[in-house]
Amino acid sequence: VPTLSEMLVADDDRSYAMVIALAKLGKTKILVDAAKNPKLSVNLRMYCMGHLRGAGSESTRTVLQLAGSKEVEIRRRAITELGYVGSADDAVIKTLIGALRDDDVAVRGNAVYSLRSFWWMSKYRDVVRDGIRPRLLDDDENIAAWAYIIYPELGGDNRAALEKYLESANDVERLRAAARLLQVPRSKDSKVPLERLIEIAEKGLEHKDLSVQM
Repeated sequence: VPTLSEMLVADDDRSYAMVIALAKLGKTKILVDAAKNPKLSVNLRMYCMGHLRGAGSESTRTVLQLAGSKEVEIRRRAITELGYVGSADDAVIKTLIGALRDDDVAVRGNAVYSLRSFWWMSKYRDVVRDGIRPRLLDDDENIAAWAYIIYPELGGDNRAALEKYLESANDVERLRAAARLLQVPRSKDSKVPLERLIEIAEKGLEHKDLSVQM
């Protein structure tokens, strides 16, 4: 009769039931090894990661390692799981902030959501806020919208941050900042005339390479 671990690595329909059984038995090491095993299917490895929640430092180290995987599906799940570690440390925060710059939209989005789980940790509030700020200009509207919600929760000022980007040497950053500011109600505290925002936006629209990145 095959053991639970043998049925797990068989990587068939029974394997997912074995993950649940092994998790209930506290067999963290077996699940860790499976999650890191590149010979197993991505779906099974992600399922193993999901059942490592609350399993202690060994599981956290594994998820941190998998957050740097070349397989995008593994990175996505690992970054999501880091939002459930409970009390984050320097390594977790550093990994999540690094993921905010990932080429994959889903990884960046998962990093934003996971970081929001730790907004209450004053020790990391400043570094998390600095990491979230550039996502106000993310080319994905959903990520930018979430950043717009989270940045003030961390003590940031959305309008002030966007107005500062208007002085950026990066053409795309200036254009996106102007576009974002034009999308929100004007504030009496705004230091940038409406005409300036329109001018920046119009200049961007004159350049095809910039207009497609708004």
